[in-house]
Amino acid sequence: MHLNFADGAELVLANTGNTQSYAILLVPDAENVTISGKGIISGDWTTHTGTLGEGGMCLWLAGALEFRCSDMTFRYGWGDGIYINRSFAVGGNTACEYIYLENVRCDSNRRQGITIQSVNHLISNDCELTGTGLKPGGGFGANPMAGIDIEPDDVDDYVRDVTFNNLVTSRNVGAGVRIDLDAVVLVDNLYQMTFNNHRDFGSGFGLAFIGSTSTTSRGYVVMNNPVWANTEGAACAIANNLSTSLQLFLNRPSAINPGRTSLSQNTGAFQFTAEAGMAAAMGNVIVVNPSVRYDSTIATTDRCYYAFQFQADAATGFNSTLRLLDPVAAQGDPTAAGSNANALYYQSGVGTQGQFVSNLYSVFEDQGIYINTKELTTATSFPTTGTWAQGDIVFKSNATSGQPAGWMCTVAGTPGTWNAMANLA
Repeated sequence: MHLNFADGAELVLANTGNTQSYAILLVPDAENVTISGKGIISGDWTTHTGTLGEGGMCLWLAGALEFRCSDMTFRYGWGDGIYINRSFAVGGNTACEYIYLENVRCDSNRRQGITIQSVNHLISNDCELTGTGLKPGGGFGANPMAGIDIEPDDVDDYVRDVTFNNLVTSRNVGAGVRIDLDAVVLVDNLYQMTFNNHRDFGSGFGLAFIGSTSTTSRGYVVMNNPVWANTEGAACAIANNLSTSLQLFLNRPSAINPGRTSLSQNTGAFQFTAEAGMAAAMGNVIVVNPSVRYDSTIATTDRCYYAFQFQADAATGFNSTLRLLDPVAAQGDPTAAGSNANALYYQSGVGTQGQFVSNLYSVFEDQGIYINTKELTTATSFPTTGTWAQGDIVFKSNATSGQPAGWMCTVAGTPGTWNAMANLA
């Protein structure tokens, strides 16, 4: 079957009142379906009178096989622009397979631009997901409000052999790309996802990755050369991936002007969080050559507090399989309140900080480092300005044999009381 829209043709859903779930186009357990043309499919979010439910889909694929869509726009869905899930058939355990999306646009849908729950082999080229959660005329949608949300949440769900090339996400209230494995219930399920050249402009986050706190899954998520610009909060937020679980690999990710609103307060441009209740250490995350950059016109008070932030609320903390390799952090005025002057902030749970920090491979220039709320930085002499806390340390950047290694603040204040540390041998 081939449904071809004339350029500019629009299929508009009539006002459904307060209907909680619908599908304008439903492809259930069908094979070899193609939708093409520069057409538009519009849901009823702008006229919907209800407040409950989030199941109104412009396009719903359920167990579809060999489906192709090109050049179409899906907008104003009460739920999602495109929803990709397993079969409606008895048992409901057949994923969609061989799905191809080309130059597809999802615009101003209430819950997600695209949701993927179960699929085997999906290729997306040059798609754009924008304005999720932003109601035309004013108002907000229903969480998570991501550009794309990959969220297998059933024992039969899996996401395999998925590739997004040149994906553009923008102005989504939530993340541009959200991957949530927290609901995964099948141990050792396999997940394979690759994103090449993802670009996000002005979403809440560029990438939000939520791993499981207890379930081990296999596979990988790879992002090559992503650029996340002008995000409202962190450019990249990663939580809870078990060190024995799938690998998250970020290759040369760039954060440009992250943290433009209060959402950024006390956060890093790159966040790594091990939440309380994790069954084991967080790890199997490799981030190669990440960079954080701010335009000179961006006030320091409009920036994240830190370039790279590690927060371990779980006693299990992190382990050496979480690697930050060759990071680059170019920040602004280190004396300004709220600036991203501190390259690294590390706050641990129980007894993991030494092990973890020893496995950091980092390159910082003139940037402070925080470990368990204490600042470590370098200078040629002890501070005479600024506000410092007891336990802060300044290492002598030009120290030689027989001189003190640096100074420690023994009494908090402005600038506080500083005592020299032991002389170097």
